[in-house]
Amino acid sequence: MMDKKLFLFDCDGVLVDSLSVFEGTVRECLDAIGQPIIRSHEDFLDLFDENFYAAIVQKGVDLQAFMQAAGPILARVNYAEMKPFGGLLPVVAAMSRRHRLVIISSGGAKTIRNQLNHFGFDGCFETILGSDFLLIRLIMWAIPPGISGRQKRRASGRLPSPGGGTAGNGWQRSGRIIWWINHKNC
Repeated sequence: MMDKKLFLFDCDGVLVDSLSVFEGTVRECLDAIGQPIIRSHEDFLDLFDENFYAAIVQKGVDLQAFMQAAGPILARVNYAEMKPFGGLLPVVAAMSRRHRLVIISSGGAKTIRNQLNHFGFDGCFETILGSDFLLIRLIMWAIPPGISGRQKRRASGRLPSPGGGTAGNGWQRSGRIIWWINHKNC
């Protein structure tokens, strides 16, 4: 029997092309709190070079006010304006039958779940580790009981373990890659 591997995916920019919708949403949130720090599309993309929330705080945005403004604005998001990246659904569905697939994202789990359901990815992912999830839970969840201290250190420093794979947000500066999967034996 083949061991299941753990694959971590982001949703926005990896499974779903939501860039223009969320750029509009972020701009609306910032305008609502009187902190319109985005002047260009490039300004928006720069916020994703590292952690989005840290980036807006570094630019002087009141994070608590931003999050309060985001609630009602996110509730109005029209998922029909987004599109899944072509050809991914059958690949992800096939992967989910052989491996453990998890969404890890700076977005909220409820928003991500709505996107997954809207585009037919529901049932493909074991869980969503969104902004409302603590990282230490991820580390403890991903490390099976009974492994050695050396294996725990390796696993807690780099998930998944060798032979697994990751899929990351494509909005980072490095080439603005829409999505990637780096794995072995997939």
